[in-house]
Amino acid sequence: MAIDFFEKEVKRLRDRFNKTFGKAKTVNMRVRTNAILAICWADIITKSIRETSDEKRTGEMTREFCRIRGVMKGLFDLMESNKERSDQENAKTRQAATA
Repeated sequence: MAIDFFEKEVKRLRDRFNKTFGKAKTVNMRVRTNAILAICWADIITKSIRETSDEKRTGEMTREFCRIRGVMKGLFDLMESNKERSDQENAKTRQAATA
């Protein structure tokens, strides 16, 4: 059951990555690449948790997974808020130009 949690979270990270970076017209390639690597690392951790029976190691991997998930969530939130702010500024500029 716990394994389903990790797999679902990795899928959520992938979906949010696609939503966030897929719609962006311009992207910082370094941020995009690091996000991809972080999602890959989360997937590797998920597979490692499935294969290990050592509870101490499982706890360490779970903490690392949660840290990655938190960092990625923060990154996506930041990028989405920046996009919204940029969209609002562009709308104001268009309104001013047509007035």
